[in-house]
Amino acid sequence: MRYADISQLEPWPADVLEAAPVWEVDWRPMLRQFMAGLSQPGAARPRLAAQFHVSMAHAILTVTEMSGCRDILVGGGCFQNRILLEQLQRLAYTSDRRLFWPRELPPGDGGIAAGQLFALLSGAIDD
Repeated sequence: MRYADISQLEPWPADVLEAAPVWEVDWRPMLRQFMAGLSQPGAARPRLAAQFHVSMAHAILTVTEMSGCRDILVGGGCFQNRILLEQLQRLAYTSDRRLFWPRELPPGDGGIAAGQLFALLSGAIDD
């Protein structure tokens, strides 16, 4: 079951710890909100699941904003999740960012390894 009004949901907080060149997202505040919602009698699970996905997409966008990135490249098995990818697409579009995701490469570990190799060869990261 899919929550109908997903674009109207406010994201739960997720702290972004700035330690360039590596950024870390602390998901604990968001997970506390999720768990608190689950513990409510008659919790609307589709709404909680939708808000979880919205919150994850917002956290990813926050990292790109803090780092100054205009292009967002995502990979890994979690981006096989259509709801998460759609939410990130919507946020990227409304914030004038470009989103790229695997189409030719596998979305799982094989694609991540290819992305790491590209970043290494392009000089984006140090070996």
